[in-house]
Amino acid sequence: MDTLHREDLYLSVKSYQTERLRTTYADFAAQEEWKDVCWFFFERVYNTEDTRTRDAGMQRLHHHLDRFLGGDVVRCLGAIIKLQQLTIQLDLKLVADLRILQAPVTFDLIQYEQAYRMGNNYQARIDQIEVLVDALQQGFRLFQRFGIGAALKALHRFQKLRGDALVTGFLVEAHDILTELNEITPLVQAIETRERERLDRIYQFG
Repeated sequence: MDTLHREDLYLSVKSYQTERLRTTYADFAAQEEWKDVCWFFFERVYNTEDTRTRDAGMQRLHHHLDRFLGGDVVRCLGAIIKLQQLTIQLDLKLVADLRILQAPVTFDLIQYEQAYRMGNNYQARIDQIEVLVDALQQGFRLFQRFGIGAALKALHRFQKLRGDALVTGFLVEAHDILTELNEITPLVQAIETRERERLDRIYQFG
């Protein structure tokens, strides 16, 4: 029962944070140019489901990509892995602190931000923002290169035959969406500014 509550709380945290991201970036999501990348960010990168299986798959694939797609792809995937590991670590710490507060699965903003401060993870949260920005910039630059899309899709077909196409499917989606953009700078700047302002607000009033 205790484990079930912890898992329910973990998924509730993800759901709460996904909705917060949708609200924070609603202005971008409402624009034709940005709506697909916002969808990918909210629904695929950070969503209400448990992404730990996919994230573990990324780590497995990471060691085999160099011979197929080259060092830049490996570095980009490494940034995504680092982001996912840090996000899971911080989410699980947040869940642990919510449990200390005896917060229900339907916790409110006050309980959420109290647990957020209890974690004393300000620098780790700054690192999370910086890694996210780096992953977006790396992915955007990388996926503009000629031939990367074809190589990714070939690898995805191979992985489908092996029955292990979750991660390559994710990367193909990322490629197809990011190559629709003419630039990534406005979104990256908004993420960096808004997430830092939110973080400072939460800790300033702690």
